[in-house]
Order: sequence, then structure tokens, then C-alpha cells
Amino acid sequence: MKAIQHQELVTPALLIRAEAMARNRQRMTQAMSKFPSVSLRPHMKAHKCGPLALLQVADGALGVCAATVDEVYVAASAGVKDILLSNELATLAAVKRFVKIAAEFSQAKLRICVDSVGLIRLLKEAGAAAVNVGVLIEVDVGHHRCGCHPDQVVALAQAISEAGLSFDGIQCYQGKLQHIRDRDARRDAVMASAVAVAKLSKQKLLDAGIECNIVTGGGTGTFTVEAGSGVFTEVQPGSYLFMDVDYGKNPDTPFESSLFVLATIISIDSTRSWAVIDAGHKAVTMDSGPPAVVGHAETVQYTSGGDEHGILSTGNVGDLPVEFEVGKQLWLVPGHCDPTVNLYSTVHVMTEDGKSE
Repeated sequence: MKAIQHQELVTPALLIRAEAMARNRQRMTQAMSKFPSVSLRPHMKAHKCGPLALLQVADGALGVCAATVDEVYVAASAGVKDILLSNELATLAAVKRFVKIAAEFSQAKLRICVDSVGLIRLLKEAGAAAVNVGVLIEVDVGHHRCGCHPDQVVALAQAISEAGLSFDGIQCYQGKLQHIRDRDARRDAVMASAVAVAKLSKQKLLDAGIECNIVTGGGTGTFTVEAGSGVFTEVQPGSYLFMDVDYGKNPDTPFESSLFVLATIISIDSTRSWAVIDAGHKAVTMDSGPPAVVGHAETVQYTSGGDEHGILSTGNVGDLPVEFEVGKQLWLVPGHCDPTVNLYSTVHVMTEDGKSE
């Protein structure tokens, strides 16, 4: 593939800085080396890319998590051998597709989460037992999203076994805690929720004579807490590879931004009070706040101008940076990396010499 300069790219475009991503990978390897009995299972919803999943496995990851059946297929097609669908599937059509992937890529171990008997019935009806699909029970640890109550884990584990399926463990993930800014407060919140509930749930299973080999959860903001808890056997950070504005507000994060949206200034008002770039809702997401303009994060604010446009200003009349001119390219750090990646079908990997592949 011919390398090109980023100035040759049509914007908006999604970019990865290769060296920054490599440093993030090294930092994760270093962080996990402190927990030799805990496995890394990165969440590929952050990048949705088979080659990047393989890089993470090469870094020592056990396998990956996926949030959708499509992501499971991407990982399996790339050759990842251990894949957890860390979500529930509630229609027979979706479960059948998951089981079909497990049958097609029989060399890989596929697992899925459930939180009700109805989902177990779907797995049985779809023939999951015949392809050796592993099942984890998702437990609600305070996020109040998916997940059962700890009092239900024994009955669900028994239902999984009665359906001829393999009960492999529990998932205990608390997404809301990832962005508590104070490190000690974040740690205390994880210990009081995810760790405490995981420990309780596992003990209930053991008391019933049921093995619980996997306890999985944790994210980029909290994975060291779960890994050091003595309860979790694996952790699921994903955003660490790229980072974003929201995670960057955690002052103790060791990771740096490696994912960017390249945009171009397409208009400037006559008083130089604002500039318009070609990156609106179709190029960046706003669910976790706006993107930041590299080199101007403290002075220039982004507001949405609609589907195709972003508005940049300092809030003062005639106060745009002098280098802002029509045609100038700007680098944006996404507010939230996962859904921003989801907007693109292509990502360009940039090296420090400015070349893209």
C-alpha cells in the first residue's frame, strides 16, 4: 500500500498515530504485569478492527470482548481464538447467527452473556450446545443496565447446565464508574459495587457447589482495581488503545490520545469570530462531550453545526487563532472514541513522519 501524507486525505478522516498507540500498548502491558494471575481481554468495540485485535493478542491478551455479533465475526475472521460477546442477544435470529459463527470458526472459543432464563432457552433452541458455546451470567453491579440480581445467579447457572450448555462464569461491569475523576473515589466506588457484588455472586455459586472459573469486567478507568481485587480473573479495558477527551479528564490515566479526526476549515466569518469545519455529527459524536482541537484545546471550543458542520470559536469577537484560514486542516481528539470509530469504514494509520497508510 502506498503511503501518503495526511494533507492528501479527503476530510473528514479518521486517523491513528502509530507511535502513540504503540506507547499505549506498552503501558497496558506494563500495567498488567503487576497482576500475573489476571488476564487481559480488551474490548474491541473501541476499534472494531480485526488487525488491531490481533495486535492486542500479540501483546499478551487472552482474547477480546465484542459488543455485537458483527464484531464477533470480525474478530473470528481475523483469527482471534477467544471471544466474549459481552452483551445479551434476545431474538432467535441473532442467537442463530452467533451460533453459526461459532460453528464456522470452530477453532475459536466463543462465549456469550445472559441474564435471564429466556435467553438460555434461545441458546438451546439455536443449537449452541452442539458448538460448545460458553455462557457467562451478567450480574448487575449498580449500573442498572443489563444483568441479574446476585440472588439469581445460582438458578441461572443451573438452568445453563440443564440446557446442556457450559456455565463458564460471571460478568460484573460498571461503566458509569470509569469516569469518576478522583482516583481514590473511583477505587472506593468500584470496591463497593463491582468487586463486592462479584465476590458475593461467586460465593453464592461456590456455596451451591457450582464452579465459577471466570469473573470478568473492568474498563480503562478502573481495570487496575478489578485486577488487584483478588476476585476478577480478567479485565476488559478497550479505550486505552485510543483514548479520548472524556478519559483524558481522568488525571491519573497513563494513556495518551492516539485517535484523531482530521477536519478542514471550510468557512470563516467576516469578523473572524468563528470558523466552520467539515466535521459535524456524521464525523464526531457528542454523547460524552465535544471533541478538542489539538493545539487549541484550552482556547477554542467546538459546537455542533449539524450533520456536516462544526463551529469553532473562542467566545470572543474577532479572536480566532491567526493560523485559522480556509483550507487549513485541524486535528480533533474525539469526545468519545468508541462511537466516533463507528462512524467510519476506514482508518488511516499515521507515522511520526506524517505518512498515512
